[in-house]
Amino acid sequence: MTRRHLILNAVGDICLGDSLISLGFGVRSTLAGQGNNHLWEFAAPTLREADFLFGNLECVLSDDGWDAANPKSQYLRGAPAAIAALMPPGFDVLNVANNHTLQYGETAWHETLKRVQDAGIRTLGVAVTPEDEARGYNSRPVVLEKDGLRLGILGYSYEREQYFEQDPLYAVGLREHILADLERIKPQVDFVVISLHWGLEYMSYPSQQMVALAHELIDAGCDAILGHHPHVLQGVERYDGGVIVYSLGNFIFDKMWWRNCLHTAVARLTFTAGPHRAVELEMIPFEINRRFQPVPMSTEANSAAMNRLATLDDKVHSDHGSGIFSYRRRQQAMLQALNVAKLGHILSNLLRYESGLRRHLILRKVLRLP
Repeated sequence: MTRRHLILNAVGDICLGDSLISLGFGVRSTLAGQGNNHLWEFAAPTLREADFLFGNLECVLSDDGWDAANPKSQYLRGAPAAIAALMPPGFDVLNVANNHTLQYGETAWHETLKRVQDAGIRTLGVAVTPEDEARGYNSRPVVLEKDGLRLGILGYSYEREQYFEQDPLYAVGLREHILADLERIKPQVDFVVISLHWGLEYMSYPSQQMVALAHELIDAGCDAILGHHPHVLQGVERYDGGVIVYSLGNFIFDKMWWRNCLHTAVARLTFTAGPHRAVELEMIPFEINRRFQPVPMSTEANSAAMNRLATLDDKVHSDHGSGIFSYRRRQQAMLQALNVAKLGHILSNLLRYESGLRRHLILRKVLRLP
């Protein structure tokens, strides 16, 4: 039997908008001045070294509902023209099952999906419509094929929907739905990848509940899990022939106030069919620079980055007390430290903000007034 290979490169969160406390000088603003190739100047060669490229699109690409007088209507929002900024590295699949793709409502969601799909990029994690129900899926799958080797990908969000009051238009992470979808797609493909938007933000290792679910999915026949949402890298685990990347961290984001948010990586998954069926993983370290560009590590820095990744791998099975409650308490302490870092970012950039935003940030973020 001939050995066949399919290589998938995967990256984490991609936000083409400005964060609230970087409005006017974040990713969207930089793209407007630097052009569509800017973000990928250093990363594109590595990203193209695969058959397919996956990422998590953590924003809308729409100006529907934009209000020039209201900063809260502007942040984490990519410009409609920013779809062109996704083309240089050659994305094939973008996950849209996450807590920011419905931040600006249904029209912005549909505009974003249409722009992505019209660009020839597959959207992952879309909830099924009544017309799809006959197929039996809870999340609309994406199937990638090379030389007769078929890779099925399923996507879900576990993060609580905080902006959209109706049922989410993306696939919600429900254990029984994921297991059912996995069972349906397995006979149709050679390998299965599941994308999960999950976990607590800024935690550098997964919770016991995440580890347990990941193991259950691998036991049920999933070959690889790609996690995102925490904004930082978490550990990698090789379990029973499968691969689990608990969090890919940020890849394009302007969270410059938190050092851990700048450490990132490309996860390169090689799927081999044939007499020695296997899934192999290579983590390629990158760091986001001050111009929001992911940059591959130099030889010396790469060694340090690999040591960091190994340390995170060791943390996967950390037990810091009595399960989720202890884990959440540790995250609360992390968020307090993050608030201090955000405050420093605001104060050091006060003169860069437009006057209305400066007033908003001083009142709401600095003085904590309602």
